[in-house]
Amino acid sequence: MLLYLEGRSRREISEVLHILRRTVSGYISLYTEGGAEALLIRKQP
Repeated sequence: MLLYLEGRSRREISEVLHILRRTVSGYISLYTEGGAEALLIRKQP
């Protein structure tokens, strides 16, 4: 999220982290909707 908060584009972030832009967009959506806590890995019940 630091790269996003620094103003980097989804494309730049995906290239730096070697992940799909779709994945970056998903993380950004989670963060935007629920903050950092939304990014935590949760155990399945």
